[in-house]
Amino acid sequence: MVTADPRSCAPARLRRLAAVVLSAILAAVLLAPAAHAADPEAPVLTLIQPPAEAVVPGQPAAVTFTASAPVTFVVFHFRDAYTRETVRAEWTGPGTTTASVAPITAKTISLSGTHQLTDVYVAGGGLARFVHRGEEPAGSAPLSSGDLQIDNPNPTLADFPAYTPVIKEERVPGLRLSIANPVTVWPAGAEISYQWFSDGQPIPGATNPDYGLGLSEAGTTITLTISATAPSYRPAQFTSAPYGPAARTVLVPRVVMAGNAAVGGSIRPEFGSPVPPSVIPDGGTPTYTYLWKRDGVPIPGAVQPQYTVTADDVAHLLSVDFTLSYDGGLSSKTVTTPAVRARAAAQTSGFDADGRADVFARTADGTLMLYPGNGAGGWLPAHAVGWGWGGFDKLLAPGDFDGDGAPDVLARDAAGRLFLYSGNGAGGWKGSRQVGAGWQGMKDIVGAGDFTGDGFNDVLARTAQNTIVVYPGDGRGSWLAPATVGWGWDGLDQLTAVDMDGDFKTDLVARDQQGSLRLFRGDGAGGFMNVSAQTIGTGWTFARIGTVGDFTGDGDPDVFAVDGGGSLSMYLTNATAKGRSLAEGYWKGASKVGWGWGGFTAVF
Repeated sequence: MVTADPRSCAPARLRRLAAVVLSAILAAVLLAPAAHAADPEAPVLTLIQPPAEAVVPGQPAAVTFTASAPVTFVVFHFRDAYTRETVRAEWTGPGTTTASVAPITAKTISLSGTHQLTDVYVAGGGLARFVHRGEEPAGSAPLSSGDLQIDNPNPTLADFPAYTPVIKEERVPGLRLSIANPVTVWPAGAEISYQWFSDGQPIPGATNPDYGLGLSEAGTTITLTISATAPSYRPAQFTSAPYGPAARTVLVPRVVMAGNAAVGGSIRPEFGSPVPPSVIPDGGTPTYTYLWKRDGVPIPGAVQPQYTVTADDVAHLLSVDFTLSYDGGLSSKTVTTPAVRARAAAQTSGFDADGRADVFARTADGTLMLYPGNGAGGWLPAHAVGWGWGGFDKLLAPGDFDGDGAPDVLARDAAGRLFLYSGNGAGGWKGSRQVGAGWQGMKDIVGAGDFTGDGFNDVLARTAQNTIVVYPGDGRGSWLAPATVGWGWDGLDQLTAVDMDGDFKTDLVARDQQGSLRLFRGDGAGGFMNVSAQTIGTGWTFARIGTVGDFTGDGDPDVFAVDGGGSLSMYLTNATAKGRSLAEGYWKGASKVGWGWGGFTAVF
């Protein structure tokens, strides 16, 4: 019988002897064939009995055992449930079958609780074996019967490793916060809790490892505290660095440009979806800000919801940065519209440059009348703006053709000469000059707006061979090289150039012999889209069909028609809604706006 502490229970002489014996036995075990590693003749412990009472560190206790054959050396290893410490006890003596490891003086045990008997080394009669918990050989007592209970009134507690959680954000949509560097392994038996805070105050119910931001947390600073407890560890709290101020997620649907991008017209951003903008979590009133740009560069002072196109913008690309904000700007989203190219003044700006579409009409005696629109689908008083126009067989309004900002008129005489009559922007004229010859073979000549996409107004003509030719204007009252852009246009008449689908690209509308109105979509670069023409109307058996731009003031171009009885009707296009993909059809209505128009020899 010997006295020992838990880590080294034998006196020094016995420890040295045990080490020598143990080394010899281990060498024998390692060098012997596998068949001898578990020699069935080696003794086993048939009974292991720990102290009946919990062991108090510093007080003696004994483990009693019985062996199947005389033994001379027995070693017990105990480990606490959290594997922090090992208690070793050993016995040596003459060959006997019953003995006690006594006393065990557990003065250096730091923990309380169950210390499991994990393995036993038994030697006797020149034979030895290791017995591991759960692998006991036949005849051996289960090692679990030898578990040791420790009652340490002053256990030594450990500290959790240093740790600072880091908050990361995910937009899923909405703002969800989680831990970027979670602890993967806590001490055994650890209990972990979480609490999220907003401006230092606990958020009710926010006790998970992640948290979806609520409306009340918008604009606040968020932190996370993780509390940890574990047996034999001091309680600990780990607090993250502050996150925030926290911004909500703002969702903005597709934004498109709408309006008239010609000089004098106005453009604006509009949502290209029926789904309105939103914020997650929901709540609050949004604010909108605008920053207009020319070729990507901010335009000084252009911060209004809509922008009026100026002469300085012609041929340049216009766009707007549109920002929707909540929470005083903390939660925001900025989107940029697709850029549109500014164009020279179109016919829709009105001959008197008041921004309201006007209609020209020539009387039988050659008087040119101007019927000014009031911008709301009605009229201002008509008046004559020219005499002696009876010698022309084709009249058209191309918009600003000479680049001075005022809409003009083109006229062809019987000899095929083309004349430019420059408007003065106030309902009168600055002068005229010839700008072409040999146009007598053209079946149709129409003002096409900016058909080529360079910002300057162009002309489309149908030849005697029924080809469509674009004559690009150079923005200074002359021409760039013409190009053939269509073939096989026989059987069509009443050609009208108008943007029917709100994409800022001039389309061409023509009537076939059955009275159906056909749409040929322009590609914005001097040609047509590679799609089949669409029928957008039937029964168009009118004497005249054309366009003067936005006559009703609703932001969309209109198409006029004069019937056989002389009634003038305006057909309202759905261009803006089509551009936003919000409309199926191309029309939203029609209204009769005049009578007695059958006597005119030209309406344009």
